[in-house]
Amino acid sequence: MRVLLTTFLSAFFLVACNDSSKDVNQIRNDPAVTGVIDVNGSIEVDNIIRAEVKLIDYSIADAETIVVSEKLIESISKFPLDYFISYKEADINESRLYSVSASLIFKDAAGEEYVGFRTTQSYPVLTNGFTSEIDLLLESVTVQEESTVNVYISTGAKVCSDNGLTLNETQSYLTSAGIDVKESNCGHLTTQLASIPVCGDSTYDVHVYSILSDDLSQAENIGFTKAVSVSDNIAAGSEILLTACKDS
Repeated sequence: MRVLLTTFLSAFFLVACNDSSKDVNQIRNDPAVTGVIDVNGSIEVDNIIRAEVKLIDYSIADAETIVVSEKLIESISKFPLDYFISYKEADINESRLYSVSASLIFKDAAGEEYVGFRTTQSYPVLTNGFTSEIDLLLESVTVQEESTVNVYISTGAKVCSDNGLTLNETQSYLTSAGIDVKESNCGHLTTQLASIPVCGDSTYDVHVYSILSDDLSQAENIGFTKAVSVSDNIAAGSEILLTACKDS
C-alpha cells in the first residue's frame, strides 16, 4: 500500500511540475504566433524586468490600433529569445491586417520602468499571405532618440460644430501601436487659411506629434501623415501653423 501511494504521489507531482512549466494558453491549445526575439547591439539581461509582446490589428487608418493579444515574458536569461503569443481564432478576420510588436522593459536607479529596446518596423502576420511565424529584431531606444520626425492627423472637427477628437484620443492611436510620442501639439493646415469656412466643412485642424524617425512607416500605416514643415509663426510659411489646444 505504501509503495502504491508513493508511486501515485510521485506521478502526481511530476505531472504538476510539467504543467506548471507550460503557459496556460499552450495547455488550452490555442493557436499562436511564434518566433524569435533578438536585439541589435549589446544588452545586460540582468537589468530586464520583462518583455512585452503584442499581436495588434492595424487595419483601419485614422483609428486606434486594437491589441488582439498580449504576452509578458519574465526571467529572461539570454538572446535570441523564443516567444509565442496565443490568440483566439474567432478574433482573427482574414480581411484585416495584423502585426507583432515587442519591447523590453527596464528599471532605472529610481525604480521607474522604461522601454530600453523595441521593434521599430512592422512585422505582419496571419493574413494577407503572411504566416504565424515571425522573428523580431529590437533596436535600442536611446540610440534612436536622436532622430525624430513630425507627423499629423486631422481632428475631424467640422465648422459650426464641436465634435473633433481630443489630443489624448489621437495620441492613443500612436501609443497603442507601440509608438513613443516625444512631443504633441495642435495646429492648422496653412493651405486652407485663406478659404472661406462654411458650416459642415472641415476646420483643417490637426494634431501634430514628434516621433522617432524609424516609427514613421508604422505611423503612416495607421493614418498619420509626415509634416513637411511646422512653425508657430505664420510668417514662416510652414505647412502647419501651431496653435493653442482647446482641450487635451
